[in-house]
Amino acid sequence: MAMFQGPGPYEQLSSEKVVVSAPMSFAGSTQRILIGTAKWHPAVRIPVLVVVLPLVWTIILCWYLFWGIWLIPYRLLRRSSRKTKKRELQHREMLNQMHYQAIATQHAVANASYANASPSAPGPAAIAAPGNPAAWHPDPTGRFAQRYWNGESWTAHVASADGSPSNDPMT
Repeated sequence: MAMFQGPGPYEQLSSEKVVVSAPMSFAGSTQRILIGTAKWHPAVRIPVLVVVLPLVWTIILCWYLFWGIWLIPYRLLRRSSRKTKKRELQHREMLNQMHYQAIATQHAVANASYANASPSAPGPAAIAAPGNPAAWHPDPTGRFAQRYWNGESWTAHVASADGSPSNDPMT
């Protein structure tokens, strides 16, 4: 049975892709440029970054010197809204994960109860017919969860419900 598997080890969640830093900050502009060029070939990406990053940083520095001081309160409010967006995405992702886990658990319980209630499961007498292949089956004595049928007779090899093996001679 395949349980729901979350994102793979290299796949980022949506909340991890949110850049909290302001676009007109050194860190924010760098993060956005790095994200935008992430899929580029390194032979192209590195020279572009060497040229573009200093140019963008120069523009940001000039912007700060002329306009930035007047917009500090506005920038603080915008940063707060980006943090809120990131928290909402994280919350939504957590709820989705819980939802998928609940569905997977319901399917597992339904499959287990269906397998236990199957009326077509062969009884011990049908399994004990010579020529049936060797396999683990429900213990005909009822003392353990399973007992091994070697193809000719029941063996002393048994397993409890948790799967731990032991020996119990057939009497």
